[in-house]
Amino acid sequence: TTHPTLSSRRDLESLYVFLMLSAHSSSLAEEDGVSRAQSPQGTESAGWLSSLGQDSSMYSQLLMRGGQEPLSLLALGPRRLLDGRIRSMRDAMSNIGWSAIFWTSTPMDAALSKRPTQIWLSSFSLIFFASTIPSFLNTSLPTSFLRPVMRADAVRFIPLQLRNGSVGADIVSPGIWSFGLLMDGAPLPDYLTLGANTTVEGREIVTSFDDSVAFNGWYLVTSPHDPSGDPVSFLLSGRTQPEGGGAASWRKLGGSGIRQAAGGSSDFTTVMRDMPLRRRDRLVFDYSVGSKEWIFRVGLFVLAGVLSGGAGVAGHLHRPQIGRVMFACALMAVGVREMTSGCLDLEVTGSMPLFKFGVGVGVLLHGLQILVLQRYTLSFLVVLGVYYMALGFTQDLLVVKVLMCFMFLLLSGIGVVAVHLRRKKLEHGWKLVSSDFEKYEALWQNLVNDETSLASLRSLDNLAETLQAQTDPSLVRQLQRKRLKVRADSAAELGVARSQGSLELESGRCVQLAVALRACSA
Repeated sequence: TTHPTLSSRRDLESLYVFLMLSAHSSSLAEEDGVSRAQSPQGTESAGWLSSLGQDSSMYSQLLMRGGQEPLSLLALGPRRLLDGRIRSMRDAMSNIGWSAIFWTSTPMDAALSKRPTQIWLSSFSLIFFASTIPSFLNTSLPTSFLRPVMRADAVRFIPLQLRNGSVGADIVSPGIWSFGLLMDGAPLPDYLTLGANTTVEGREIVTSFDDSVAFNGWYLVTSPHDPSGDPVSFLLSGRTQPEGGGAASWRKLGGSGIRQAAGGSSDFTTVMRDMPLRRRDRLVFDYSVGSKEWIFRVGLFVLAGVLSGGAGVAGHLHRPQIGRVMFACALMAVGVREMTSGCLDLEVTGSMPLFKFGVGVGVLLHGLQILVLQRYTLSFLVVLGVYYMALGFTQDLLVVKVLMCFMFLLLSGIGVVAVHLRRKKLEHGWKLVSSDFEKYEALWQNLVNDETSLASLRSLDNLAETLQAQTDPSLVRQLQRKRLKVRADSAAELGVARSQGSLELESGRCVQLAVALRACSA
């Protein structure tokens, strides 16, 4: 009965009645006066089918009254009459290569249905998680999460370029009134700076302390003199005397290129574009690690990693739509992070901050496109590749240009090749079905031109409208979704996958389908 071969309509009706009575013999026997001895239990299948043919009217009435819902569920339920069809669909999908994802109008959903691309998309989570490592181990920034404060027993301020263009030996004075150290945005307490000694040595200002002091920021006060002599590129360095003695070396602690821990140029001495013109104005460089830094330098990357990894898991669990949304949100999180970094760097604007902002815009738009305009993914890859290449040529560094050219070849190359292959596949597919399409079109026209057939179609249309008015449209979509998504590997696996709630949703629709099929048959 799992895969019957039926030769006539009577065989089909007899089989339906046999299945229905096997499952509901007790209730039907009570209702119609049929004893338990006459139930199918204990009767050979061949003899039972033979007796069914002797009195088909009684069993037809039994089918009409009690068999609608159970028979529909038997036909549509797990491992029943339609299982062969579903298994064939599953086998056909499993035999399609992963490259076929480019031939569909939903490439991201298709990618999340194939194991290689599930692993590939999930690997992005490793990249995003690895992006948080510099926040803990990076020594190019003044502070990190593992090194939230700096220590020094002497610090010095060195101007490197003045507003009037003077550099190097042309600078004869510091160009500022004073500078000091900060802890969490506040100046160090007096008991730490009481014995401090500040001296001016040519263009440098050096402050020495009696003992090593801890700080996570500093400030400077602009000079009361002509603003043209203000430094726009400068460096703060410090030294700590080794415990075992010996010569102490100076190391970078801050500069014009880094205004805060959450953002700034990797070059300490980047020229500032917003050096204040107001005299005796205080300019703060806060390197304290707070909640903003955790969110900006770690939180967004961790969120993107979790979402991209979850996208691969969702695809493995046959939820590609959910996986697509998660991966799109991961890209948008990274895009927001890069755009925010560019905005923070505008305080010391150079070309690189604008580049980072542009990369963030591209990543954010890619995430939005995957989320709401999936069908244009291949075309967008071509445009995105051209955009990244143009963005790269705005930079002076050769390595950045080479990297952006590689992104162009990768993204635009994949997009162009995939679009070409998809077009060829569509043309080939149309050639295969065009003859059948013409035959069916001719048959349909003949059917429409026949008055009797046209009247039957109108009657069927009225019946469909009646059923539609009585049925929640969401039931139809859920039923079709389930039949396409559920893997028919085993009865036990399918029984776990289909919850009692979803079976109840399907049963109402199955009853409607049974009524429609009976009306059409009549």
